[in-house]
Amino acid sequence: MAEPLKYLLNDTVPPRIAAMVRRAWRKFDTTAFLQQVQPGYESLELMARGQRIAHALQAHLPQDVPRALGVLVDSMDPSMGIDAAGEPDAGDRPYSAFLYLPHSIYIGTHGLPHFEAAMAAQHALTQRFTAEFSIRPYLLHHQGATLARLRDWAQDDNAHVRRLVSEGTRPRLPWAPRLPAFQNNPQLALPLLDALKDDPSSYVRRSVANHLGDIAKDHPELAVGPRAPGCRARPPRARLWCATACVFSSNAATLARSMPWAWVTPWRWTCGPRACCPPAHASATRCASRSNCTTPRRSRSACWPT
Repeated sequence: MAEPLKYLLNDTVPPRIAAMVRRAWRKFDTTAFLQQVQPGYESLELMARGQRIAHALQAHLPQDVPRALGVLVDSMDPSMGIDAAGEPDAGDRPYSAFLYLPHSIYIGTHGLPHFEAAMAAQHALTQRFTAEFSIRPYLLHHQGATLARLRDWAQDDNAHVRRLVSEGTRPRLPWAPRLPAFQNNPQLALPLLDALKDDPSSYVRRSVANHLGDIAKDHPELAVGPRAPGCRARPPRARLWCATACVFSSNAATLARSMPWAWVTPWRWTCGPRACCPPAHASATRCASRSNCTTPRRSRSACWPT
């Protein structure tokens, strides 16, 4: 049986965070921080643990928020890499990336009046954990400025940052409040997805597909239809981007009616068992279903047809 999610922030995490912050800012009161976090910590679930730590950080970091954000960034370990398959590579770090969940909560809660410092912190955070949750208050309260920044980040050299552009703007992101403006008007995010649909990282492309799956639940004609950006007269990977939305959407029947194009059938991307092929080998033989697929699960989104 899998361990409860709350153990992603087990009792070793608060002392580790305290040591990291003190390394960056010598005035940090480790003892007082831990005394605030530890009472009743074991009984708390994951998000409550993250909120408890974030609240203690707010109490013991500098009260000047831009300076506090700078301390948090300086306390972070080196960023995760990207492996040869285009997937995140955490290396040999001895802790879960969820150690940075309290940082995400702090940035999303306290950084709003300090846009530039907060966006710099999120740029750093998403390379270690994810800023897909902390970016959402900025899309709600600073929509224009945040979208402008995300347009720049869509061209960032770091795949973690580019993924944030898609994942952070998902209208139905799991574990996160919805974004009503993006749910009602997907055109707000479609230019960002259009910039990322042919990204070299499968990690980014999978986020684009998931985002399209979100859109398809409210606007199937935009996700996969004649108006879908880049679906016609595009190289195979771009067309796969459109077809993948069918696989990722729970509303498969509706999407099937919206996907009459001849190129879907030969590729075996249907609204049923997910087809797959070894990544980066366009001439490879495809298998017909998930059950007999030999491709590692995390690499299946990298498949494209002959």
